[in-house]
Amino acid sequence: MLDRLHGKRVEIPSQFAEPVIVEEIAVESEDDALIRVSTSDGQSKEVWISIEEIQEIINSAGEAIAPRVDSKSFFLFIESARIKTAFEYDPHFAVGLSGVRPLPHQLEAVYKFMLPQVRLRFLLADDPGAGKTIMAGLLLKELKLRNIVDRVLILTPAPLTIQWQDELRSKFSETFEIINSFFVKNQLGGNPWDRFRQCITSIDFAKREDVMSGILQVDWDLVIIDESHKCSARTQGDDLRRTGRYKLAEALSENTERILLLTATPHQGNVDQFHNFLRLLDPDQFVSNQINPQILRLQDSPWFLRRIKEELRDFSGQKLFKERHAKTVPFELSRDEKILYDQVTEYINCYLGQTSGRKKASVALARTVFQRRLASSLHAIFSSLKKRQTRFSELLTELEKLPRREQEQRLKDLGRIVDVEQEFDDREDEDDWDMIASESTVVEELDQLRAELFDLNHLVKLTESTINRGNETKLLALKQCLDDVNQIEDFSGGAGRLLIFTEHRDTLNYLRKNLEHWGYTVCEIHGGMNVLQRKVAQRDFQFNTQICLATEAAGEGINLQFCRLMINYDIPWNPNRLEQRMGRIHRIGQTSDVFIFNFVSILTVEGRVLEKLLQKLDEIRKAMGDKVFDVIGQLLQLNDIQFEDLIREATYNQAAEQEAIATMDRLDPKILEELEEATGIALATSHVDLSQIQQAQEYLSEEQRLMPRYVEEFFKRACDRLGIGLEVRADGLLRIPYLKEEYRSEKLQAVKRLGMPEKNYPKFTFYKEQLERVNYSDAEFVSPGHSLFACIAERLDFVLSDAVGYRSAAFIDADALEAYRIHFFQVEVEGQNIKGKDTALRMRLCAVTETKAGLNLASTDCLHDFAPAIADLENVPEVPTPDEQKAIERWLKLNVQKELIKEVRQTQEREMKIRQEYLEQAMDEAIRVAQKKYLDLASKAVGNESFRVARDNALTKVNQFKERKQIKQSELKHLNIVRSGRVIYMGTALVCPALESQSMGGMRNDPEVEKIAMDLVMAYERDRGWTPEDISKLGDGSGFDIRSIGEIDPEVRVVPVRRIEVKGRTGTQQNVSLTSNEWRKAQQLGDSYWLYVVWGCKTDHPQLLMIQDPARNLAGDVQELKQVTRYMINAEAIAKRANDITF
Repeated sequence: MLDRLHGKRVEIPSQFAEPVIVEEIAVESEDDALIRVSTSDGQSKEVWISIEEIQEIINSAGEAIAPRVDSKSFFLFIESARIKTAFEYDPHFAVGLSGVRPLPHQLEAVYKFMLPQVRLRFLLADDPGAGKTIMAGLLLKELKLRNIVDRVLILTPAPLTIQWQDELRSKFSETFEIINSFFVKNQLGGNPWDRFRQCITSIDFAKREDVMSGILQVDWDLVIIDESHKCSARTQGDDLRRTGRYKLAEALSENTERILLLTATPHQGNVDQFHNFLRLLDPDQFVSNQINPQILRLQDSPWFLRRIKEELRDFSGQKLFKERHAKTVPFELSRDEKILYDQVTEYINCYLGQTSGRKKASVALARTVFQRRLASSLHAIFSSLKKRQTRFSELLTELEKLPRREQEQRLKDLGRIVDVEQEFDDREDEDDWDMIASESTVVEELDQLRAELFDLNHLVKLTESTINRGNETKLLALKQCLDDVNQIEDFSGGAGRLLIFTEHRDTLNYLRKNLEHWGYTVCEIHGGMNVLQRKVAQRDFQFNTQICLATEAAGEGINLQFCRLMINYDIPWNPNRLEQRMGRIHRIGQTSDVFIFNFVSILTVEGRVLEKLLQKLDEIRKAMGDKVFDVIGQLLQLNDIQFEDLIREATYNQAAEQEAIATMDRLDPKILEELEEATGIALATSHVDLSQIQQAQEYLSEEQRLMPRYVEEFFKRACDRLGIGLEVRADGLLRIPYLKEEYRSEKLQAVKRLGMPEKNYPKFTFYKEQLERVNYSDAEFVSPGHSLFACIAERLDFVLSDAVGYRSAAFIDADALEAYRIHFFQVEVEGQNIKGKDTALRMRLCAVTETKAGLNLASTDCLHDFAPAIADLENVPEVPTPDEQKAIERWLKLNVQKELIKEVRQTQEREMKIRQEYLEQAMDEAIRVAQKKYLDLASKAVGNESFRVARDNALTKVNQFKERKQIKQSELKHLNIVRSGRVIYMGTALVCPALESQSMGGMRNDPEVEKIAMDLVMAYERDRGWTPEDISKLGDGSGFDIRSIGEIDPEVRVVPVRRIEVKGRTGTQQNVSLTSNEWRKAQQLGDSYWLYVVWGCKTDHPQLLMIQDPARNLAGDVQELKQVTRYMINAEAIAKRANDITF
């Protein structure tokens, strides 16, 4: 009885929810049996079942599973699987599913360096403006599409959180929640970091001890840290002095499988600090300061990548960045303004002077705020003085009611605690700093407070009277500068665009009033605006207004490359901000040289120091070129210049000012070169291999890309099957007025991975090219990586898996002369992470054609070329038996899985060898140094007990290094594992030839004639000096037969390529047909796709007819045969449109 079950597909309801195949009867007894079965996902299981249940299974086996299912539903089931695993065929999969057009260096970083990593621990240190957010987004998208990562944490400076959220949402359809103090306070219960799978937060918020504990409770799959150089630590003796940011990054690195550090300034002027920074990637791999430079200098390093701005090119080899021209615009204060400046400076030095203790940071911050607002405009300083006057008046009234002792204590406690790690320009809100400035003071007695308030009252009146006397000289300088700007770009017709930066909103409002009075159209971007408002302003600036006034809120995340003129009305005291501001207009996409005008007052202390800095940078630029603007901050740090402190302290007295200017004179750019040599960064800087990227971009990715047309058609069919109200708008785009709750359920895996879809989608498209049109720019770009698509696909899979999954369906092939079968399987290769957990390394959908000639691989999109067999057909192939399925599974293991394992091992071999070799070197060097120290202390401890503790500690460190080495080597052994994974049967297409009534002349291809045509075309391509490659037998869904490569064009440095579809016919003047896939590939590939028709293949003088871009040139002549999914092209159209050659 049990033998009757062997090899059968049966249902065992007590053990499995889906049908299984009985592989073996392992153990048999009187009452029950142990059988081994294969589940639908390819796993082998052993289960005990009773004799009674076995009898029931045998009785119902004949009728339990339908042999054939609906062809249209089967097509949807296989197409869903094909789309989910399309990354196996497209080397740049996420590019086609994202709203970006990446550049060569961005593709190289993601697809050559980061994505192939066995365990991602990577420092991306490209120059500013290279698009590190785009690269991080592409990497994230690729990992998400492969189901490799689920929980993602992004740490950034506070002002960049919204930019990251917006970029990932708009360009990659990835939804991230910004977690801040307000969010945490309003959390009703539980861990807020566990609630959302994708989080963005400020690193300065996350480093707080009460916040960090919650973050570390989550198992993050990927952690990205932007501006990661701010995570710093210094070695002092045997101690490592970590900042709060470093502690957080270190803890996350230890707990996460993948970490990506982003920075444009990987070193901060200190070699030791740089080595500690590298240890955030891997404390064992980078344990030795002596070996670290060697690791960085490795070609194609698995840990580090740095490219400089001047080296970056587009696909044509053209430079990505235009020239920058910076000009200093000096101006003098009027007599009244100079009097006010001197008196306010005296007030600052008196009441916000040097101090120590808990007030030091807040007083220094208040001093900076007042000095910068004083330099900005009369209106800005008036606002600050007025706020402080109001606050101190209220404070005096409050204190006068208190006993003397409480008065003194209240004054001592006055002022907020300031985070000393957080830079002034990292503020989230200008008003927050103003509030700190309005209540910080060095006074500690009531009489001192009365004296300060007296001086404040005087300054408020003096500032007000100075404002009332007329225009500021700085404003007049702006008016003159605008006349100079008009010489560069004509504003008279409204076409010119100018960006003006100020640090304060009071100054911004003042400038707007005057600029509009002068007749200019003006918009503004500042920190008080949300993301949507900033985007509206950005669009307004691009299309409508001449001048955009901006605070530091526009210094990050706002792309204005359509503008080439910029005025720094206020110079930032953090020189890095200068480059960031320039980066708004001097960025990829800028088509003209950029001009920057820097305003400095030569009658103020800070003005003279800033002017000296700009002069020095101009001198250095002659030696370093444009690069000087990208390394301002590094140059200052390397020369031990804390510029913000320097300029603040310069206002104390004339001697301090002279020392500041002398310090600027000593600025030496050679120190930067020396440090980059010492750390290994100089030789580690990479050059983009443009030819390799061009080849991957031009050939493989473009040819194998998942066609939006197929994705859109699948989505439409899925909506129709599920009853979702999908509508076509009048403009051709799509909309869903209402999405049911079942597609927004939190139980869906797609919701957990990609976020919840909206309740409605009024305007969306599957073609990202459409987003470039002005009237479509507000449309949503939907792709398989979008939550809407993923949720609908998941629900469809649930419905179809039970109805048609792992079954067979009949189709019609118009080219076929006899029936055959195509079997679909998912083939996997698995490995392990460092903890020994199994992970899928490869996951490929395979289509295996079974004919009388044997088994061969076919394109996985082959069902697009077939018509569903609606009516009952004769001679339909039999549904495959379980034994036949097993035979094909074995064939796939031998011919596909084995090769995949080999590919993975070859890919990982070099990286693992490097990791193991340099781990050995680094740990051995660390052990050697530790042992030497131990021996030195041991000798000193002989006869001197005071060295005993130090000796024992040194020995402990030696043993710790040895233990760490063993643990790390064990972890690497897990990463070395590559082995066979599951081979999952998906279903079978039973393919029949078309009926005579469905066929037309010229529709079927004769294999013998096709071979003659192929040989002739290959010879023709060689004769004209090109290199043709026959790819017709690869079964990879390319949609053409020959790829022919010409010599590189020296003008544009692009390799020419022809994708050639060959059609051979015995006689002349015969029609030809293209499959659905061939026609759509012609539409996708455009000018590079050619149709070569060979007439008279069996004659002495065959004729070759060549048509470029047939989808366009034959669009009016092609006849679509929907019944057999073919596109017929008549002989007359071929003769009329083609260039012909007779042999």
